[in-house]
Amino acid sequence: MEINTSLSTYKHMIERIAAEINTQGERVTIRIEASASKVPKQRYQSNEELVELRGKAAQKQLISSLESLGIDTNKMLTFEFQSSDNGPAFTSENRGNCALFTEFLYVTIHLNQQISVYNKKIVKTRWR
Repeated sequence: MEINTSLSTYKHMIERIAAEINTQGERVTIRIEASASKVPKQRYQSNEELVELRGKAAQKQLISSLESLGIDTNKMLTFEFQSSDNGPAFTSENRGNCALFTEFLYVTIHLNQQISVYNKKIVKTRWR
């Protein structure tokens, strides 16, 4: 999973997290919610593994972006993860219907349990 860090929504989210840290002067909690559809994956042992990798990739990108602003992420951030395997069951009837499953491929980032500050749909998926 790649997050497009040049998007204005991503930049705004990073600025908002940084402002929250600087205003509070204490740890902030970021909850990363990652999802996968129920389409079987060939590259991964399970959908749970894929979801975990998506969440960890988002965390790594957030840390990198915040550290580039001089924020000590070890002292100022707490991460929580929520993962899910969503969507309709994958059947031979809906096998070629990519649109049916695409909405369940995402990472959402929440700041201090209050608001969703970034939602990145994952659209790079191979269908067989």
